[in-house]
Amino acid sequence: VEAAFSATDVLLDCGFSGECRGSLPAVLAVPNWQAGGLGGENATLAGELRFEGNSDVQQFSATELELQLARLSHELGSAELALAIEGLTVTAAQDLTASLSLTSRRLSVDLPGIEVINPAVSSSWSLDANRLSGSGTLSIDRELRVEFAASHDLVSQAGQVSLELEPLQFSDARPLTRYVTLPDLEADIVAGSVAGTSSLTWQPSASGWQLSGPLSLELDGLSGFAADLLFVDFTTRLEARYQDGRLQSPGSLPATVATVDVGLPMNRIDWEYGFDLGIPVSAANGSPGTVTINGLRTAMLGGTVEIPEFVYDRAAQT
Repeated sequence: VEAAFSATDVLLDCGFSGECRGSLPAVLAVPNWQAGGLGGENATLAGELRFEGNSDVQQFSATELELQLARLSHELGSAELALAIEGLTVTAAQDLTASLSLTSRRLSVDLPGIEVINPAVSSSWSLDANRLSGSGTLSIDRELRVEFAASHDLVSQAGQVSLELEPLQFSDARPLTRYVTLPDLEADIVAGSVAGTSSLTWQPSASGWQLSGPLSLELDGLSGFAADLLFVDFTTRLEARYQDGRLQSPGSLPATVATVDVGLPMNRIDWEYGFDLGIPVSAANGSPGTVTINGLRTAMLGGTVEIPEFVYDRAAQT
């Protein structure tokens, strides 16, 4: 990591008692850095740091700093951001402690096949001895909100995060495309609700970071369209576990939809499904994965149509 540091108007005042205080308006610039699978370009941290202390206790503080990052990249996507760091306090005594708040002033996210509209983040963090903890909110257009709480042990490098997607109600005025769009697919959801939770843990291993944990997504009464397909009142509780680069359902999950219309309407459809998917799709994750549908039944043309089993293989596209 290469870095450039500049400071102007440095003030330092020390008394006979050994107490010192000072201020340091400074800019830290890091052109490029890499930490595991995470990398950054053209990072700058600017603001005024204040210092006070003696031989036993030293404290650094800042009312506000600004962090700008031209590019933050990962295999899952990239981001450009500017963050306000407020209320920073770092105390060095027998142990090192710190606290601060982060609020995004500018944030754009680039994910493959997904456009995220007006994302934002606000959070509070603290460091106590060897444990970093934080909580906050990730939001999209100020309405789709994910609350999180995380902790990371600096010695073992293990950590965890809990996530909660607050219930969100869709409508004609607040469709899914108000928050995210799929540029390669004309689709939207205009009714129903979604909510979810997840709890992930990570730890280092010889092959890199191991990330694992369950997730649950409640889809209730969703109505909308995808290309020429219309659907009404789709309901399921999606349960899955992420581990070793794969997202797997715990077994068969029930789903229902009142109507699907692709030119010929089908009514009262119910089925069970399961999946085993590589996330993200890559050679390291092996097969891209499969989706299995069992016991599909629907009313059509005055009768009933049943499909005992259907397997969609993402590798074979069948």
